[in-house]
Amino acid sequence: MENSCLYRRHNVYWVRVRVPDKLRDFVGKTQLSKNLSTTDLAEANRKKHIVIAELKQLIHLAEKKFDGTIGSLSKEDQIRELALEFRPSEEVMFF
Repeated sequence: MENSCLYRRHNVYWVRVRVPDKLRDFVGKTQLSKNLSTTDLAEANRKKHIVIAELKQLIHLAEKKFDGTIGSLSKEDQIRELALEFRPSEEVMFF
């Protein structure tokens, strides 16, 4: 099984996604992380794909805000991005 983007912390698996260099000052972090709440590698590999997609979507939103192109998104994409902003902050842990 592939362990890409996975790491263990206190015997629990976490997902880690690197923030691009140009966005690090804007985001304030070098990486985004989220706890997968599992100690099983197989389960972590199943869960990681959704979490990685969410974290990359947050990075994409930050990039749009940084470039000032967030207004050029379609209405559907703007609503999706707005919904991401209002999700509970405990869902994503930043390091």
